[in-house]
Amino acid sequence: MKIFKSIFIYCILLFILLFFQISTYHYETIDWDINSFLVTSLEFGRDSIPFENQYENKPPILFGIFYIFSIFSDKNLVLIKLLNDLVISFTIFQTIFIFKEDTKLRLNNFLPPILFILFISNVWFHPSYSEYLSLYFIVSSYLIYKKIKKFYKYSLIGLLVGISSLINLGTVIYLICYILIFFLFEVKKLKSIINLLFGFGLIHLLLLLIYYFRGLVDEYIMSMLFIPISYGTTQFSLLSSITIFLNSFVSYSFYIYILLIFTFSIFIFKIFILSKNFDLNFKHIEILFFIFISIMFFSLAGKGYYHHLIFLLYFVSLTPVWVENIITKKTMVALTIFTLLISVNKFYEQTFVNLENFNSLQENYPIKIISDNIISEKTDYDVIFSTEYILLLYYLDERNSSYIVHPTLYDYEEITSVLVKYGKISIDEKSENLDKEPDIIEGFKSDEVFKNYKQYNTSDLNLELKLLNYWDKDPNINILIRKN
Repeated sequence: MKIFKSIFIYCILLFILLFFQISTYHYETIDWDINSFLVTSLEFGRDSIPFENQYENKPPILFGIFYIFSIFSDKNLVLIKLLNDLVISFTIFQTIFIFKEDTKLRLNNFLPPILFILFISNVWFHPSYSEYLSLYFIVSSYLIYKKIKKFYKYSLIGLLVGISSLINLGTVIYLICYILIFFLFEVKKLKSIINLLFGFGLIHLLLLLIYYFRGLVDEYIMSMLFIPISYGTTQFSLLSSITIFLNSFVSYSFYIYILLIFTFSIFIFKIFILSKNFDLNFKHIEILFFIFISIMFFSLAGKGYYHHLIFLLYFVSLTPVWVENIITKKTMVALTIFTLLISVNKFYEQTFVNLENFNSLQENYPIKIISDNIISEKTDYDVIFSTEYILLLYYLDERNSSYIVHPTLYDYEEITSVLVKYGKISIDEKSENLDKEPDIIEGFKSDEVFKNYKQYNTSDLNLELKLLNYWDKDPNINILIRKN
């Protein structure tokens, strides 16, 4: 009976999560990052690996996961979005077990997952960001820390943090988090830390050896060390970015904003109590360390992108487990349920439309339609230079003629300067690729290139350009085909 009850609860949480996420499935692109992850992931199917022929500024395991998604989904972008959301659901299920006491499922088990779902319900957080995949492994390590008593758990935690850092390099700072926790609370401090570092180093050494035997150590060091160092040197104001984020949240949902402030207040109150009593012996104190490290993650990323806050939103959502006052807890539960109902009302219409048309959503994706048409017309596309809707490369299963995949990376001098230094791109990368006259050029208007090209006609394809992207970027699709 308990098993069926648990399964029922998991299904409810999964339904709530998917209810919000599916509301944007009808858009082909919500964030360009995911498109570049998919394009880069195809390198595994070409007997190649990331950084060898294509560059995207994320670690290799991320692309391996997206390649697996592509295989399981048969490159169906809708199913890939669903697979990523299932990973988020696994993270949520683990959260329940983290705070499960004995065999009973208490209120503490369910409030944090629902809060996290509400915090990421905004469209800002709908895309398949690398942070979600990394978070799964960080939460897995936290679950092991809380539930496994064997000494091998320290190496296993290090291994999981290592995998996370090879999905999103910034999560390496969670290693610092565990070092602090072990130093303060473990009996065998040095031994536990050494085992932690062993597990972390093992997965990194394995990946380094793979690149070594392929003769790509320089590319690996360039991508995993020198570019991240250069990328993190930009000016950034933590306080200003947090303030902008909170103000934006007010316009999205006042009630979710109140819940967010509520959870932050619990965190601040706990710090105040600690500073007053100097007592570290209270339950689930490690959440404090995770929150501080998550703030560091956002700060070190140095760009102010909202998806860099996913870790912070997750760990802040755990703070209600500290609440012992029954009235406060019931108030928070009532507010959470009320907010959930209000939020569901915002999304239900589009979500049900998407569910009703789930099997045909990809058929209406503009770039997918264009790609299928290019294939059916038997147009030459052996060489493509794409600088805008790079999903064209994914659907046609082709590399970009440039070493760079993500269109916005051309604008980051801290990245391009390193790539130029290593001879991976030229100083004027775009012009050089245009001079090579590739078969297809995507992202440039016809008056910007040579007379050897004709504008690809999309007027007969009945494209619903409003489905091209969510953020009202340029809805025009500029594809140039080289004349025979």
